[in-house]
Order: sequence, then C-alpha cells, then structure tokens
Amino acid sequence: MNFAISQLNFKIADFVVNTKKIIESIQIAYAQGADLIVFSELAVGGTPALDLLKSDTFLDQVDEAIGEIANACSSIDCIIGAPYREDDSGLLYNAALFISKGEIKKVISKQKLRDQGLIMETPYFSRGSGADLIEVKGSTILLTLEDMLDNPHGHAVDFIISLKNYPFSYVEHEQRKERLRETSKQLGVGIVELNQIGAQGQLIFDGRSLIVHSKEEYADELHAFQEDFKLFRLEEKSIKSLQPLREGHFTEVELIYEALVLGIKDYFQKNGLQKALIGLSGGIDSSIVAALACQALGPENVKGILMPSMYSTGHSVKDAEDLANNLGFEYEIVPIKGGFDAFMATLDPVFQDVDDSDVDLTEQNIQARVRAVILMAISNKQGYIVLNTSNKSEAAMGYGTLYGDLIGSLSVLGDVYKTQVFQLAHYINRDRELIPEHAISKPPSAELKPGQKDSDSLPLYDVLDPILYLLIEKNLTRSQIVALGHDEDEVDRIVRLMSRVGFKLFQTPPALRVSPRAFGSGLNLPLVAKFG
Repeated sequence: MNFAISQLNFKIADFVVNTKKIIESIQIAYAQGADLIVFSELAVGGTPALDLLKSDTFLDQVDEAIGEIANACSSIDCIIGAPYREDDSGLLYNAALFISKGEIKKVISKQKLRDQGLIMETPYFSRGSGADLIEVKGSTILLTLEDMLDNPHGHAVDFIISLKNYPFSYVEHEQRKERLRETSKQLGVGIVELNQIGAQGQLIFDGRSLIVHSKEEYADELHAFQEDFKLFRLEEKSIKSLQPLREGHFTEVELIYEALVLGIKDYFQKNGLQKALIGLSGGIDSSIVAALACQALGPENVKGILMPSMYSTGHSVKDAEDLANNLGFEYEIVPIKGGFDAFMATLDPVFQDVDDSDVDLTEQNIQARVRAVILMAISNKQGYIVLNTSNKSEAAMGYGTLYGDLIGSLSVLGDVYKTQVFQLAHYINRDRELIPEHAISKPPSAELKPGQKDSDSLPLYDVLDPILYLLIEKNLTRSQIVALGHDEDEVDRIVRLMSRVGFKLFQTPPALRVSPRAFGSGLNLPLVAKFG
C-alpha cells in the first residue's frame, strides 16, 4: 500500500482556500499512485478556532467542506481531522474522519482533550472513543488522536496513524521524536504522526511531521516551517520512504529564528497586512526585530523610526542607521525632545510643588510614551503595523512602560530571553555583518537618563535568564532553584519582581510563542498574585 502525508498551512475559517489546498493534495496523491492520503488534526476549519466552534455558521461551513473533500475521494482513501457534529445528539467532537469511495466510513473522536494556553478543547468538544481500526488495501491501521499511544489490538495492526497539532517549542521536538521511537519499539509497528505548519496569531506550528519505525531504526520527518508532501510504502508492516529521508538537525537558535520569521509572515498575510513599523533605538532588540521583519516581509515593507532623546548617544543613532543601510529598509529620524518638553510644560502647573531636581520614572516614562505617540501616528497616517521589540526577560521583570515601549500589534521577542536575543544576533550575522557589532557588544540600555544601563534595575542577564527559565519553563519553586546553587538573594529579588508584573502582562501585545510557556499563550499569570 502506498500512502501520502500532506502537511499544510491553514488560515482559520478560510474554507475556500483551505478546501482547495486539501483537494489539490488529494489529486496529487492519486496521480502519484497513493492509496491513502493523510492530513493533520482539525485540518478542516483550522485551529485553534476557539469560540468559532460555538458558531452554527462555522460548523455548517465545516460540514460543507467535508462534503467537498469526500467528493474528491472517489478513487483514493483519505484521513483528515475536523470538528465533527453528531447528527442525533448535536455533540461536537475533535475527530479523525476516514473517507473511502466518497463517503465517511468511520469517525474516530479524541478522548484525552487538552487545555494548554490557547489550545482549549474541553470548552468545545465532547470526549470520544480515542482510537479505532480502519482497513486500507488489506492493511490494518490504528487511527488515533491521542498523545499517549497504545495498541489494544496487538498484532492485528500494521501501523499507527496519529493526527496532531503541536505548537512549536524549541525544546520539545526531540522529546516527541524519542517518545515515538520508544512507542514504535515497544509495539513493533511503525507510527506516522501528522502535524500542521503555520502561525495562527501567537501560536506557531512547525510541521516536522514524523514517521518512525523500530525495525528500520530510522525517523523521517517533513520539512520544518513550510508546507510539505511525501509518499511512503507499507510493505509487510515496514514503512518505506519513496523519497530521501529528511530527518532534520537544527540548533536552538535556528529554530527560534525560523519560527519568528514564519510568525511575522503569517500574522501579516493572514490578516491582510503588508507594512511593518519599528521603533529603532540602536540596541540589539529592535535590531533583531527589524532583521526578522525584513526576512519575513521584504525590506521594502519595513520602516524604522529613530527617536533619539536628550540622553541618546551618537553611537545609538549611528548603529540604527547602519542597521537600516545594511538591511536595506527605509528609516526616518524624529527626535523626541520637542514632544517631551511640551508634555512637561503642560504638566508644570500640576508638578509646581515638585523640586526640579526630583527627576524619576515619571520623566523616563513620558519619553517612552512620546515615542509611542510618534509610532502610532505614523502607523495611522501611513498604514504601517507597529511591531513591539520587548523581550521575555524584560516582560518577566516588568521592565517596560505601559502605553510606551510596550505598544505594538505583535510582540516578536516576547517569548525570547535576552541571552537568546544575543544568540539570534550572531546567527543573523553568520555570513556578514547585518546587525552592527557595536549594537551587540554595548551594555543594554533604555537611554532614558544619563548613563542608564539595564543592569541598574535588573540582575545581569546571564544571571537572570537561567533563573527565569527554571521559574517559568521548568515551573520550579524558589527553594528548588536555590537548592540548584543559584544565589538566594537574586532568586528572591527575581521572584519579588515577577509577583508584580501581572497587570502589565494583561496589557501587552500578543507574543509569538517559541517556548512551552509563553506569557499569554502558555503561561497565564493572575492579575494579582504572589509568584514563586
């Protein structure tokens, strides 16, 4: 038996385009001699559809799309994921449909529903059967949507097909591959695990659908971060690839880079947007965001705004100009002193009893908010979308100004620690210097007062980030982190600062998720809480 797997990028609720893609893949598979084609979980309609799943209009469109897909399967069998509404009960299931000879022959519904970040299943779907057997060309297949695979049917199964939607994380793919290898070895059959690709707002799906087989001791996978299609043959319970193996080997920084580029690209394309606007400080964060945006959208669709303050160094302006020239995007210089002075003059009657020497966060935050006003004015007038440039380390510590440097439609680096930002810079410069070396090597600073450095308010990033990783990604307690050898005072300081950031995180732009626990899409902190 020959079978094809199709890894596609769907736009949620775009039934015309999605259905066309699916049917085109079916036609290609049939033309290439496949007996079966397989698509990912919830391919019909896209995911996460969230409250669209409560809309009768949406579900009617799902039913219509399933009908069109079934009509295209008169000569080839198909397995596809979809929301499935039961006629008699009206219950909705996250289902895998087995279509043969133009009809739905079997519906296998997900049993172990998942609620994690933006992947919310229990509010919408009923629990189902979990797995069942299907027959294709004399081969017995166990079809499932479950995370933990087992084989209750023993030797009767020739191989397993598992439909999945795994949001990208730079730490989880190898664990998933090893789990499948162990399961395949234990059960003595091959496993095909389908995943979608594409960014759906904050969530990024990396594809890399997996095919493992213990007998051959290999793992094959589809491309990362792009649509893909591949043919396989089942011979005596052994899965053979009809094309070269594609097992990928990526470094962490390569994965994060490709994920963020795809995240920006899909955010703009799927929302019908084109042009990105970035506030350039001459620092490393805004430089990285500009480089990623140029890769995703083309430099002709990126514009930088340099907004030097009274405290900006000449190097900062030069670094930003060199970056724009290196990457080839347009930029303008709009100093903020005039706007700042106007605000201070307006506020002078209110602040009349304040000593002129008593300059504090108020004046610093006004500078950041003047920059925000400038960016949003240009965005409104010229049709640009502002990209936020704050990183995860800053977000976790509340190091940012609400309605100032925390504005933007999309937070590109909001799930990327500062130490990872430096790694991205070196990766972007791997062939030639695009990000000025001085922007990488100089001490990070918001430049809102003379001689300011991030380390005046925060622990050094080499100290901060490992502790944040243990707190957030590993979900360890303060005591556990101290027991691992981290300085007790620093841990207490970081936990204390994190306890105060809930109100800011509720008001910051959605961040592209690249870790298992991104703020908002994998880690939801209460508005008021004691953290750690």
